Amino acid sequence: MTRQKRISPPPAADVLRAAIDEIAARLAKLPPATAPTSGHGWYARHQARQTAAEELVGYLRREHGARVTLGATPERMRLHGISVSCTSGVANMISAWLHKARTALSQMEDAP
Repeated sequence: MTRQKRISPPPAADVLRAAIDEIAARLAKLPPATAPTSGHGWYARHQARQTAAEELVGYLRREHGARVTLGATPERMRLHGISVSCTSGVANMISAWLHKARTALSQMEDAP
């Protein structure tokens, strides 16, 4: 017997657009990313951004039903039928999801 993978149907364009707008706004509120420089302040800012990004993941799990795997390489996220993986941090993973979701939304709107 072959095991079939359950794939959720793509969300309606208005649902996806609302999710994109909300997640983009929340991502923009994260502490800014800073380039590594000498001094102790850089690591504290990095940790603050990482912690805030992980809190955003918790919100996405609770409110949007996101499936997220953290602490593995690569980290993975699936939300509204759109999957991404990323090796460069939680905030970048969410950003990658936004990029892929915007592409999917654009294709939905261009479809006949």
